[in-house]
Amino acid sequence: MRRLLRWLTTKLDPPRVIYDREGGSPYLSRYYAFGAPKANDGLPVFDATGNPRPDITWNDRVGPVAVYVHKFWRSDDDGAPHNHPWSWSIAIILAGGYREERLNAERTRLVAEQNPGSSCTASPPLTSR
Repeated sequence: MRRLLRWLTTKLDPPRVIYDREGGSPYLSRYYAFGAPKANDGLPVFDATGNPRPDITWNDRVGPVAVYVHKFWRSDDDGAPHNHPWSWSIAIILAGGYREERLNAERTRLVAEQNPGSSCTASPPLTSR
């Protein structure tokens, strides 16, 4: 599976790299398999470092559905729970895995191990790390 994912990512536009809060360490690379953002000049939005190219206008998401391939470089910051701007999402773990901590609407802490082949859904209000 890892070999297939490495091959797939060579066929996609450069990923968006999301860094830690200080901007010094990559947290994840987001490859757009479907619904990639569009730049006003028709070229890929992100440069080789994973940052939006300067002096372009772009939409972060095109259409109602997008498919991302995420490569996580490390865990979330310990003190950085976050939520997502999407109204819903489905994650399917293809390789590797992680431990996810969530706080639901009632602020109940839920912990789950996400391993290859597992899936999880999310919709607001949900905070995770």
